[in-house]
Amino acid sequence: MGTFFLICINTNKMNIILKENPSNEEINELRLNLRAFNDRISGEYERTALINQIRDNAGLLIGGVYGTIYWDWLYIDLLWVDESLRGSGAGTKLINAIEEQAKLKGIHKFRLSTTSFQALEFYKKRGYIVCGEIEDLPPGHTNYFLIKTEF
Repeated sequence: MGTFFLICINTNKMNIILKENPSNEEINELRLNLRAFNDRISGEYERTALINQIRDNAGLLIGGVYGTIYWDWLYIDLLWVDESLRGSGAGTKLINAIEEQAKLKGIHKFRLSTTSFQALEFYKKRGYIVCGEIEDLPPGHTNYFLIKTEF
């Protein structure tokens, strides 16, 4: 359980609570409130989560991709392939499959982020272009933001 601090502002109208390691319920409550605000401004958009997995014969996860369709974009949040499969085409199959799932729903814009020690060249070979970067995130490396559009 995380440590938390209760700071009372000099008013009876609110308390600010600073907390480490919040529960999933607390995070989800915050997320749902932000989504409700966003939907009021931008209009309601369906959110669709997609996941594709590669499992070995024993059922062990050895690769996968997870993303969410929202605001007419697919955000690829996670792509991982076990080191034993890297270079085999498994990552390409996973990313192609999730992009195809999105295209079946009319989505042709994709975005993701990666770091300099992960898969920047992999994504560039698949048509993604860097649209932003943050140096020293994590320390000593660069975080890249990439997009790809297909029409």
